Amino acid sequence: RDSVDWVLVYGECPQADGNGIWSWRVFDSSPGTALDPSLAVLADGRPAIAYYDGTNQRIMLAVRDY
Repeated sequence: RDSVDWVLVYGECPQADGNGIWSWRVFDSSPGTALDPSLAVLADGRPAIAYYDGTNQRIMLAVRDY
């Protein structure tokens, strides 16, 4: 994959050891938005990433929707 600066991309693998096939999803494709990301898991099991949007100067929350 090509590297893009400060774009928020989430990767997941169906195997717990990470040796399976990874899938990638872009959560925020605007350059300069995905600063200082922090990953958490919600009570319902979905991953969520809080990050600073440097372009708009605000804190954002991206939640994986299945």
